[in-house]
Amino acid sequence: MSRLMTPWHLLPRERTMNFFDFHVHSHFSRDANMIPENLVRVAKKKGLRGVAITDHDTIIGGVKAKKSCGSDFFVVVGAEIRTDVCEIIGLFLTEEVSSTDPFAVIDEIRNQNGITVLPHPFRSFFPPRPQRPQSILRDIFEKIDVIETFNARSSVKANQQAFALASTMGKPMIAGSDAHWYRELGRGKTLVAPFTSEDDLRKNLLTGRTRIEDTRNTFPQSTPFLVLSALYGRIGRFSQKSRVRSRLQRSATKT
Repeated sequence: MSRLMTPWHLLPRERTMNFFDFHVHSHFSRDANMIPENLVRVAKKKGLRGVAITDHDTIIGGVKAKKSCGSDFFVVVGAEIRTDVCEIIGLFLTEEVSSTDPFAVIDEIRNQNGITVLPHPFRSFFPPRPQRPQSILRDIFEKIDVIETFNARSSVKANQQAFALASTMGKPMIAGSDAHWYRELGRGKTLVAPFTSEDDLRKNLLTGRTRIEDTRNTFPQSTPFLVLSALYGRIGRFSQKSRVRSRLQRSATKT
């Protein structure tokens, strides 16, 4: 008689300590202050197995952190891309994403064998958005791989709506702190099924072998910081995006 295996999510916590924070920003986001190498050290001290560094419109922070993380810690290189309709996170990126059209962004991420994530889909107060056609949003929701159902900077209601959306559409779920400062790291944790490689981690995310737990909602305490981030980030975002595009143009010229 074959022995039944215990489902991974029912194992004792000490055997599944694969906690990730899948949404953090380094100082390569103009509204954040964390140095990538220091970010990794703080995340380790907080008991995380890994983080996804998802700076605004650039992968530089993730690339730098991955070079210094060591073999006992995972850094997923990502970026949070501001599109014409919403923000989309790309995970496991190897190149910058240059488009601002949401569907083109999804294609660019997929072409890198990356994973597309819809972050804080119901955070209506920040950043400001023009009225978004419901039909376009539905199409984006259909195409996206994973939905962020807990964001530590979002309201309880917004997170509940995100969870309902993912449940209705049968999408895998992850959590993220959306940390811009060290003290925020780990406030949104995702428990991931055991894995041994980055490919295994990618498969676990795509197949929903994750569980949201150990979350700490900081809304509305974080609201003043969001406002300051918006003002600070708005000043630098245009120059940041132009720098990224200039770098892409220079790279294209050399080839």
